[in-house]
Amino acid sequence: MISTLSWYDHRIFEWVQYNLHGSFLDTILVLIRDKFFWIPLYLAMISWVYNFHRSLFLWIIGATIFLIALTDQISSNVLKKKFQRVRPCREQYFSNQFEVSINCSSGFSFPSSHASNHSAIGVFYFCILGSSLPRGRYFLLFWPALIGFCQVFVGVHFPFDVLAGLTLGTITGLTTYFLYRYFASRFVKKGNN
Repeated sequence: MISTLSWYDHRIFEWVQYNLHGSFLDTILVLIRDKFFWIPLYLAMISWVYNFHRSLFLWIIGATIFLIALTDQISSNVLKKKFQRVRPCREQYFSNQFEVSINCSSGFSFPSSHASNHSAIGVFYFCILGSSLPRGRYFLLFWPALIGFCQVFVGVHFPFDVLAGLTLGTITGLTTYFLYRYFASRFVKKGNN
């Protein structure tokens, strides 16, 4: 089963490398995967929360910091160390076949921390912004998938690394949201008494 999944993982990675490089995507997708590219989005989310959820602003920011720390620790310090999967840009076959678009990290590949962190933030804010941004919030679910795809495109992750990262981020995003709701609602009730 694992060998079959690995075979498909490698074939999808190869397809992306052979069929999508050599176009305008080479520049755009490298830029999109950079966390600094998304600073305006981060600032917009924080500003939106401040304007529309002011009474819970500090709770939401605190939950966001907790969420990022939790997701990053699970992906980087637990799962990557346990599975120790080599990045495609470090595998001899792929490193000889394909040119990596960015600097190849020496860390492990499974799961993608980019995908898990952005998915966790996206899912958490999707839930938070439900009432104040009912339609626009759907971008927050597409956004992590786009970043995950970029990780495959630039050659630093296999598709299943990204899928695992998106899954981990979704779970931690939802868990943090429900914890936030529980604790924030208790605090608000106590504050009103």
